[in-house]
Amino acid sequence: MWSVCAGLVMVFAAVALPAHAVNYNPSTAIMVYIHGFDNDGWTYTNVYGDDSMIDDIAEPVNQIAAFTGRPTNFQNPTAPNQVCGATYYGSVPPSWYTPEDVAADNAMPAGVPRYALRMAKYIKHVIDRSGATSAIILSGSFGCEITRYLIEHNLCNLASDQLISRWMPIVGVVQGNWAASSINYDLLGPIFGENPSPDIDHMQYSWVDANISAHATMNSPYYGPIIINQFVATADGDGYITALCNQPNDGTCNVSDEKFSGYTTAAALHPTTDGVLQMPGLAYYPTVHTGIVDHMGMWAGVVSAAENNIRVTITLTQFYAKVNGDLLGNSEWAFSARTYAPRAATLWGVTAPMCDINMSDGVSILLKMKKGQTQYPNWTVFDMIVPPGESQLNFQFNAYELDFFNKFYDMYEIGSTRDMGLTSATLTGATSTFTLSNSNYSATFVVTIKAVY
Repeated sequence: MWSVCAGLVMVFAAVALPAHAVNYNPSTAIMVYIHGFDNDGWTYTNVYGDDSMIDDIAEPVNQIAAFTGRPTNFQNPTAPNQVCGATYYGSVPPSWYTPEDVAADNAMPAGVPRYALRMAKYIKHVIDRSGATSAIILSGSFGCEITRYLIEHNLCNLASDQLISRWMPIVGVVQGNWAASSINYDLLGPIFGENPSPDIDHMQYSWVDANISAHATMNSPYYGPIIINQFVATADGDGYITALCNQPNDGTCNVSDEKFSGYTTAAALHPTTDGVLQMPGLAYYPTVHTGIVDHMGMWAGVVSAAENNIRVTITLTQFYAKVNGDLLGNSEWAFSARTYAPRAATLWGVTAPMCDINMSDGVSILLKMKKGQTQYPNWTVFDMIVPPGESQLNFQFNAYELDFFNKFYDMYEIGSTRDMGLTSATLTGATSTFTLSNSNYSATFVVTIKAVY
């Protein structure tokens, strides 16, 4: 049996807006999609840095417009809440470029620096023509590294003028890319395409360290005003990268590539209204890299992060083993966790989980313990901005005892993985704790609800 502490009522009262230079009002913020990698993109001769609805841009732009009721840039190019996108590939400048813009583009090193400048100029151009107060950036894959360069190098003063209010990296090359950094070019074809693009060199960890900042960490004060939520895919597809490194991945990027892992003292983290600094939000989806565009739970998370200010964090703080999964020695416990937002179904018809941690994808913690033992993992299983008007979350937790399970967890014991039971709870309420329990285990969680502005 599981139980939820009584008195949990998720009441989201109006929160006074602190004095920030950045304007978080989503109704006056453009949403800009920065697309991902194309192995042939560096050879293209089209117009760059202007309104575009090529296939890589049209699907996410139209998806967001449908969810939010916002116009696209083609429907209303002067709307301050438009959804828009441009390609950074090409050789022809847009008609609105000045000679100075063209000269600056030619002077910027090819690859990520030039692509980032093109997107920065485009964002500033759309802000100017629409009168928007800020830009909400959605970036996919390689577009995330481009966005990171744009922010940390303060291109077009977007960061210093606090014109970027939110950033949602989706399956991002945030840290760089393990495959590009670690394996020979003749092995990259199954991941990026045959005859690898020279842009792949800019996905190497060493290039990120040398040209942006410490690849694994947030290392810039420009991040401070920006609300960030990261969206990570975890299914390894054909297992190609797994065979090479045995690390969790989505078939293109390692899971660790797609998110910041820490911050330095030089970085500013966005505080909640109680002044506590927080790392970016984080959500997982058991899908391959390219498949995440079809995961409606991810899109619900993106729209929530773009249009709301309430962040909910669920943390596994205590786990008690009631049984031994193994005959001898320690049992090895791993977990799946899914979190559903009923409001997403009401607003957008989305019934998929907003976050789905799949044990089989290697993104669970691993606890080694005997019957009767307790551990205190402090493992975050949900950490996102929830949909506007949300009043409850539905949470499912599944525990497993691993034996012969050598993928990611390096388990080689005799036997098979045992399902130790699914438990669930409906969470409604302010910050509190709840416990899920069955005959095999007991798990205690802390729920924290904070306003991010």
